[in-house]
Amino acid sequence: MTILRNQKGLSLFEVLISITVGSVMIMMLLSLLSTTLLTRNELDYRNVLSEEMHRINETLNNRFRNLGFRSILDVSPEGGDHYVFILTEEYDFVQIDGVNEVEWIFDQYVMHLDLLDGALYYGPYDEFDFDAVTFDNPTLRRLNRADVIFDPQSSIVIECLGTFPTPQLTGEPGVDAVSATCARAYIRLNFHVSYVIRDGVLPPRRMYSTLIF
Repeated sequence: MTILRNQKGLSLFEVLISITVGSVMIMMLLSLLSTTLLTRNELDYRNVLSEEMHRINETLNNRFRNLGFRSILDVSPEGGDHYVFILTEEYDFVQIDGVNEVEWIFDQYVMHLDLLDGALYYGPYDEFDFDAVTFDNPTLRRLNRADVIFDPQSSIVIECLGTFPTPQLTGEPGVDAVSATCARAYIRLNFHVSYVIRDGVLPPRRMYSTLIF
């Protein structure tokens, strides 16, 4: 007994329809994949910047807390490319034979936002070259990681809340006190931040933060 089979293949029209439908489905899948990757990259980008700002805030807050009676002085040069602040730990109180006296400390530090290289620095006063407006070892004093850059629109704004009067207690300062400068302040970090990746630089994002000094 002979079984008859239909040997007829697909027509050209059917092949074209199949290719068209397959192409549309592939394009839809690629579009969905692209959207998913972009969303993930955007979330990763925001997380990187948020974590970086949080780390910088914690670092500065910890260093501010380690200072006793302190003051801050804006010595930024003209031009707007550098923000430079001197932070001074002026004195502490000690008791000698039951009498409160002033122990003059006068440790000084510098906080420096350099918009030419997009970095924020913090370190000892004696390591900062005020003529060159840079630390002796910038890499060691840099607070932000190398792939996070602060754009020229960034700034630091100090809003002074008051000063501490020079204490009228026994004790002589080894150097002049800086009680005339700002002793309590809001420090507003207004950063326009870019994230450098292997294939280029992602669009900058604005990141705001306020520190209590």
